[in-house]
Amino acid sequence: MPSELPKPKPKRSEEIEEIEEIEEIEEIESSEEKKEKNYTPTNKLGLPVAKFLPKELLQNAMLEAAGDWEKDNEADELEIKRISPRTFIAIGLLMTLMLGWVLYEALSDKAPEEQGKGVVKVPVPSGFVALEDELKEKANQFLAAENWEDVLPLIRPSAGIEEKLKIYQARLPKEIGVIQQFRPIDVIRVRGGDFLYMLGVQDQNQTVKNLYFTSEEPHLIIWETFVAYCEEPFENLSSPQNKFQSENIYRVRVKADDYYLGAYSEKDWQALSLTHPMSQRNILCYVKRDSDQGRKLKPVLYGRKDAVPLILLVKSKIENEENSSPEVLDLIGIGWHEN
Repeated sequence: MPSELPKPKPKRSEEIEEIEEIEEIEEIESSEEKKEKNYTPTNKLGLPVAKFLPKELLQNAMLEAAGDWEKDNEADELEIKRISPRTFIAIGLLMTLMLGWVLYEALSDKAPEEQGKGVVKVPVPSGFVALEDELKEKANQFLAAENWEDVLPLIRPSAGIEEKLKIYQARLPKEIGVIQQFRPIDVIRVRGGDFLYMLGVQDQNQTVKNLYFTSEEPHLIIWETFVAYCEEPFENLSSPQNKFQSENIYRVRVKADDYYLGAYSEKDWQALSLTHPMSQRNILCYVKRDSDQGRKLKPVLYGRKDAVPLILLVKSKIENEENSSPEVLDLIGIGWHEN
């Protein structure tokens, strides 16, 4: 006989109670587990903040929870990026350069084009390369001549040119020159729309000069420009030995001056400083402001710092008159290319 009796089966009511107790425990555990899994930390304001949301979503959630008074005025406003210091400096430098260029163009000492500029470069015409050797050969012959009369076949004809050559040979005898180097030939435009060729040469003394050729065949040298020809020596303008007042044409470099003496008041006269490439002197000259020649000179010289090559008709200083100075009677040419 078995020593122990089998345990009695639980009653139906007890079984139901046990099942309900187990389900209750499982339900509690399930709720605790869900609570742990769904736990959301809070921020400083005590508002829920998700752990794994992207930064942008967290910021938007914070704004929504904080209230309208902390929100941006416009929800759809584009984000504005800050400009880096390097970009800001680069933009500033660019604007400064542009402003500087505008001011330079506005204030630079350029004579108005309608008055002529002496030398204005223009595009080199087709077939110019073939002409270059011819101009260089004429330049060599011109400088190698022993006296000024020998250059007559090579220079532009003008009224009384033969007599001018003789006078100039006596005044300043020609020196033989040998070209060591040529500069590139330029095509230039002078007053009146005339075209010329300009050839720079350097001689054995390292002196650099420009030769100007006519644009028309046979492309002759403009001698008056090369020597800055004047009807009288430049120094005669203010020489104390002048017994009589004379009027002559001078090729000179001119710029406005501010020195006034004697009867030449600044109100009525404009002071001019005259120089010549063959002289070390600086001669003071005057022109009446309200005269025709004064009105012609104003746009050519006004605001310029550099001297301008001009052809002037000038009245020389009178002997023994301390208050007398040379006076400009007319502007004949801008640049030294005209006859």
